[in-house]
Amino acid sequence: MKRILVVRLAALLAAVLLSVAGCYAQEAIDLGLSVKWASCNLGATEPEQAGNYYAWGETKPKPVYSWKYYKWSKDEGKTFTKYNNKPETGKVDNRQVLSPTDDPACMLSEGYWRMPTREELLELMEKCSWRCINLNGALVFEGRSLINGNIIYLPLAGVWNGAKLEAFNDGGLYWTSSLDKGESSYDNGPSSAWMMYLADEIADLPMERYYGLTIRPVTEE
Repeated sequence: MKRILVVRLAALLAAVLLSVAGCYAQEAIDLGLSVKWASCNLGATEPEQAGNYYAWGETKPKPVYSWKYYKWSKDEGKTFTKYNNKPETGKVDNRQVLSPTDDPACMLSEGYWRMPTREELLELMEKCSWRCINLNGALVFEGRSLINGNIIYLPLAGVWNGAKLEAFNDGGLYWTSSLDKGESSYDNGPSSAWMMYLADEIADLPMERYYGLTIRPVTEE
């Protein structure tokens, strides 16, 4: 049992160190948009790599992604201690966007990178043309800017649910820093945050905050 715990802790430490290295390996891609987008996922050093997976508002990878182990929830997703906009789910703080201290891209890069907002994600989706291609053996979505022709690659890295990686090479799911205000048809409210979904369609959708998703950082510099 101790050996298994040591192995898991070593793997998580390696992931954190890789995240730091990945931040400094990133290039800022100018797509002619309001922000520049990182060339790789957070924790990756190549565009086709998945990088690390994070629950929304948490700054470190972990072995299990569920409401039970989610940092900002009590009662397994029934109430929230931060980022809550409904009285019935806890003390209302009306925080709609992640604080820098809860943004892993911001924390690992000392403020140079951050997670994109929903509005910045929509801009990326709408002002690029998209197609799925094979890049060095990995399935990725290639986005070509309709403004200047520059290209960004987003791998179909899947999602962590519990202790299992799902939909790898079938779907790309990318967090934004924006909380679901309950304006979507799903009406999930504070239990969900907005993400980009890449598969048979390209969409922005709310996703329950405990899932482990990839992050593609942005910068204003």
